[in-house]
Amino acid sequence: MSRFMLSCGTIVFLLSTTFGQNSAAEEYSLVRGLYWNKTEGPSLSIDKTGTHASIAFIKSLGVGSVHIWLNDNEGPRTCDEKFDYHEQYWNPTTLRNFTRLLFDSGVRVVYVLTPKIQTHGFINSLMGKDGPVGIAAEFASVDIEFDMEYNWTEKARDKLSKCETMSTETASSLLITALKKTSPTSKVIVSTTGKWMGEHEDIMKLCDIISPQLYEDRYASTPRSASSSLREFLQAYPNKSVIPALSIQCSEADKKNDNCSDNNFSQDEILAASLHACNPEKYPSYTIWAANELRQKCSGNGSASVCSYFGEKYLIDSSATLPTSKCDTTLFGRAQAKQ
Repeated sequence: MSRFMLSCGTIVFLLSTTFGQNSAAEEYSLVRGLYWNKTEGPSLSIDKTGTHASIAFIKSLGVGSVHIWLNDNEGPRTCDEKFDYHEQYWNPTTLRNFTRLLFDSGVRVVYVLTPKIQTHGFINSLMGKDGPVGIAAEFASVDIEFDMEYNWTEKARDKLSKCETMSTETASSLLITALKKTSPTSKVIVSTTGKWMGEHEDIMKLCDIISPQLYEDRYASTPRSASSSLREFLQAYPNKSVIPALSIQCSEADKKNDNCSDNNFSQDEILAASLHACNPEKYPSYTIWAANELRQKCSGNGSASVCSYFGEKYLIDSSATLPTSKCDTTLFGRAQAKQ
């Protein structure tokens, strides 16, 4: 993902208790999310209290849902490409077991996939008994999130001229149709950046939810740039549900630009809250990439240059209270409403 080589993702949802629109006391609760990176693996170890340590940890941050990233968009494509779990991290058995553990712990699950090549073979590999969509169908409510950047574009397909690919429009239609037939209860989320939004119009028209990645190419973003990007998505797809994707991972360049701060992170979350306030059902949540900051030490494919440690403290300090904000109508191209 252009979320880059994130070493430890998790996803966090802080759920509400009551829903209602007729009373200020019955407000929808904003949902916070964090991604569970593919390199973190299923993390099925049990600590001495008998608790699955990784699940207990993320729940201590207010976790209510986990988006599990199962594959990436890197590496060369081949004509006979099939979905690959990267079995050093995941396989059908560990995915089923981990999904069940999360559900048993009261945590919702989303599978994050990168479609890599527009062929019948690749699409069918997602839908099989041990494919991620096939496994999602075994559970009551596992949604599917597609990571869409350079992959699944006509530009990428042009480099596979010898392969029996379909047009991206045809492949997108077939992919969504097959997914809905295989797992009818799954909602389809498309996650992409402003840079690639125009390349994925076909599948974005067919999906249920759009997840705009509101951060710069390397980790953090400024609140101004996040607002600008979110506004672009909302105005392009006014009828779609939207789940903004934020980041609280920082690089050395982010630190020099003062993008690594609790205030910066909270302003991005307030942006999500201001969208949520406009229509809680249509904009119920947001997700955060928080890679190395959720570890005591940087490891895996992380490095000291991207370990700010802001993220872990920030999430712990704010796990019980999510931001609130008034509806920002300027996000939709309208004047700010009087409150």
